[in-house]
Amino acid sequence: MQGSLAATAMLIGFVFVLAAMVVGYGIAVSSALKHARRKAEGAWQALEAALQRRNQLTGELAAALDRDQARVAEVQRLAAEAKSVRLHAEADRAMRAVVTDLARTGEGDAALRAELEAAESALDQASADYNAAVRKLNTVITTFPSNVMAGFMGLLPLSTFPPDAPESR
Repeated sequence: MQGSLAATAMLIGFVFVLAAMVVGYGIAVSSALKHARRKAEGAWQALEAALQRRNQLTGELAAALDRDQARVAEVQRLAAEAKSVRLHAEADRAMRAVVTDLARTGEGDAALRAELEAAESALDQASADYNAAVRKLNTVITTFPSNVMAGFMGLLPLSTFPPDAPESR
């Protein structure tokens, strides 16, 4: 009888320790998922800021050169109204075309052009940082067993910028 009681107590203790380990693991996975999501959101905010800065400088350059202002205004409107990664990427492609056209003119404010080049570099870096954060988050979200916790949390994979971009731009 006493041996049976000791075995039952050991079994209950084992189940309790196992349950505590599962709960601890769940908390750790949840924390890692939240951290990866916050990092991706922060990288997206930095990318949006870089896009806005580049758009602002492009408008200033177009005004300084007194050309393509209507085209720049239309692309800036598209960028401001973009609500998804895909729409932001379309506006980015259109703005890159405007920047390329404006850069070909060879005239205008050299300091403004240098700022625009720096903004393009910052945009490329912000895009790379965002894509790295998204790849890390998507890996965690789609890998067992963290995908179970991600499902409970309602996390879905995010799109890279631009969507379906190759690893390097």
